[in-house]
Amino acid sequence: ETVVSEELAFFAAPSLYAAQCRFAECWGARMHARKRFAPPLGWCSWYYYFAKVREEDILENVRWFADHREEFPIEYIQLDDGYQRALGDWLVCNEKFSHGLRWLAAAIKRAGFKPALWLAPFQVEDNSELLREHPDWMIQNAQNAPCFPASWREGHKVAILDGSNPAVQDYFRTLFRTLREWGFDYVKLDFMVQGTVCGEGHFWDPRATRAAAFRKGLEAIREGFGEDGFILGCTAPFGQMVGLVDGERVSTDITPYWAPDRECFDEAPTVPNVCRNIIHHAYMNHRLWINDPDTHIARTDNNKLSSDEVELWTDAVRLGGGMLLFSDRFATLVPERAAFSKSLIADQDQYESRPVDALARPFPALWLGRHRGTGALLLGVFNLSDGVERVDLPAIPGKTTLRERKSGRE
Repeated sequence: ETVVSEELAFFAAPSLYAAQCRFAECWGARMHARKRFAPPLGWCSWYYYFAKVREEDILENVRWFADHREEFPIEYIQLDDGYQRALGDWLVCNEKFSHGLRWLAAAIKRAGFKPALWLAPFQVEDNSELLREHPDWMIQNAQNAPCFPASWREGHKVAILDGSNPAVQDYFRTLFRTLREWGFDYVKLDFMVQGTVCGEGHFWDPRATRAAAFRKGLEAIREGFGEDGFILGCTAPFGQMVGLVDGERVSTDITPYWAPDRECFDEAPTVPNVCRNIIHHAYMNHRLWINDPDTHIARTDNNKLSSDEVELWTDAVRLGGGMLLFSDRFATLVPERAAFSKSLIADQDQYESRPVDALARPFPALWLGRHRGTGALLLGVFNLSDGVERVDLPAIPGKTTLRERKSGRE
């Protein structure tokens, strides 16, 4: 056989950001990046309710948004992790969702919103019906039994579906076609990097690379969900997602605290890590997909972020651009915190921003955004450290007056 390597590209550009943009445009053109959707505006259950979410929690927020449509004209209601009986048994709900997914999707649609759903499609729990019925669909070990490279809640082990297996591809097509028939217009696909995990296992197709096996599975998901369904990728290898997803999470998870009270790894969920990833990946927005900076949270309950930290996160989402999903319980959101959320709606995806000091520090402090409509500049000065930071403002061409956005003070 003959194997041909991928192309190696060299770009000359006046800045790092300009080179990244040119690279992303080339990348997107070669892989047929999808550009048919406007950036979604919606609400997500995860960052308030987490896995404890109940059917009545979703309905409460649906009613609230229906009653406040003028203030918060959201389009999507996204049910996140916590509804499923087990990873892999996606169409069967646990006892907290007694009416099931089809009923819930219909209730959301009746209220005038589009239903959205979270799945981790490559992951299969050891207590799932899918694993019991089809162990041969999983990535196999040397004894031709499923590998269990991951774990889940309550100590359950997790096997990984083999995207190179035609039977798995058929399963994905059927699953996602069913979700569309049940009324879901948007899916969030999480833990997608698990689809590339092989370890000591082997694929059904012995010639498949990890990237190729994953891509085959994702292609089947797209076929089943249809060209007119919105697919968001999350915790995913960027390379294989282009051309198949409409949106892509470009950061780790946002957190209702600045950082955990323990030593954490470089990509651990923290506000500084999320912000760093948002601005470093800003060049991907509208070139490879619509960037997802993760959800906006502003509440006072179930949240350790101070008002200043919420304001910082708000402006990071503003300058980051792309999708905008809220994840508070809006019935308990106090007006002064709701004002942060409301301010983002008019500004959603209005700025194309770049990190001015990307080569000077690992956590860029200077984010320069240009308004897509007016061309006005907005400079974000972010202290993402735990102490005092000295920041030298950049030289901006032309005669420029700096005016504080919040107070109007020059």
